[in-house]
Amino acid sequence: MAFAMGLCIAPASAQAYAVTVSSDKATYAVGAVVTLSGTVTNGGVAASGVLVSVIVNDPAGGIPYTNIATSSATGAYSTSFKIPPLSLLGTWSVIATASVNGAQVATSAPATFAVTSPTTLTLTPAWASPGATVSFTGTNFTASSRTTVTLSWSGLSVTLATVNATAAGAVSGTFVVPAVQSQVYSVTAADAAGLAATAMFGVGQPDTSALVTSVNTALTNLQNNVTATLASVNSAISTLNTNVAGIPASVQSAVSSGLSSLSSTVSTIQTTVNNLQGTVNSLTGNVNGIAGTLNGLSTSVNQLSAKP
Repeated sequence: MAFAMGLCIAPASAQAYAVTVSSDKATYAVGAVVTLSGTVTNGGVAASGVLVSVIVNDPAGGIPYTNIATSSATGAYSTSFKIPPLSLLGTWSVIATASVNGAQVATSAPATFAVTSPTTLTLTPAWASPGATVSFTGTNFTASSRTTVTLSWSGLSVTLATVNATAAGAVSGTFVVPAVQSQVYSVTAADAAGLAATAMFGVGQPDTSALVTSVNTALTNLQNNVTATLASVNSAISTLNTNVAGIPASVQSAVSSGLSSLSSTVSTIQTTVNNLQGTVNSLTGNVNGIAGTLNGLSTSVNQLSAKP
């Protein structure tokens, strides 16, 4: 969409050259990228290879940007710049001048666009698990405009929320974290006029600290119960061995064989428990590793969120 397009046809001495200029949006926030474009014609026909000088003026008459572009085979040209920090707010203007063989042949009428304060977007918390609710607030959007909040990654995006800005340009609301993989994402709020703000947001899995505590408690209880049980069994075996002394030899042999088998079973149980302990310890290590990864993710998100 073109805004405030200027058109001026040069006098006959410069043939019938004409040049236009317009901005891709009507309003930009400080820090946004402005794209200026237009066409050059000669007698109503696209003129290629024409040099076009583009000069941008701020409200005080300063020149924050100037560039020379060349028209294409279709007569089109374009150039872009980023509005610098601390720029003056208000109405900016742009003029394009076409030159052929070093002589100016046409100048456009001024096109205008507005520059506003930088938009902001804040997410609370800065990272969360899928299914969690996150609050967002933003400032300096277009008054009373419809604003859409999206989460983006690898060229894909999903709409998280749509709200109306207040008369002061403030937006606020909540969204539920979608079921996406653990990583850092860009969350952008953009209104119908093109004003936008972006914040970094991390998605991680649920906190594993409670799981680690639960596993360690269960392991301790298992070890204590097995140790007490095996101590009781070994005590009973010892008592039986003592009482076997007064039993006839044939019965004593059978009982001793049974007790030996029982001792072997108890030893097997002990080995199994030890193996189980090793498995649980390995699981605990894995869970701690996951917790460390998520803590690192949280730190990365906080660092990215702190950047201007």
